[in-house]
Amino acid sequence: MKTPKEPVVKFAPGDRVREKNKLKTLFVKESAPKEYEDRIKKIMANDRVGTVVSHCVIKNIKGARRVYIDVVWDGSESSTRHEQTRLTPLDIPNTSH
Repeated sequence: MKTPKEPVVKFAPGDRVREKNKLKTLFVKESAPKEYEDRIKKIMANDRVGTVVSHCVIKNIKGARRVYIDVVWDGSESSTRHEQTRLTPLDIPNTSH
C-alpha cells in the first residue's frame, strides 16, 4: 500500500496573501438593472488582501489531504479558512485583470 505524500504548505503565519479572483466572466441579463452590473463588477475588481494566521491539513471525502489557510482579511477582525490554492502571495503582481 502506498503511503500518501505530505502536502506542501506554501504560506507561513504572518505572510501577506491575496485571494484569487473567483469569476473570469460576467453574464448579466439584459433586463437586470445597470446598478446590479456595476456592483458585481466592483466586487470582481476588488482583491481581498490579508494576513495568514495559521494552517491545517484536512482530508476530503476521497481521503486526499488538502491544506487550508486561516486568513484575517484587511478590515475584518475574524479569520476565514480557504484552501491554499485560492491564495497567492501578495508580493506577486496581480495579472488576472
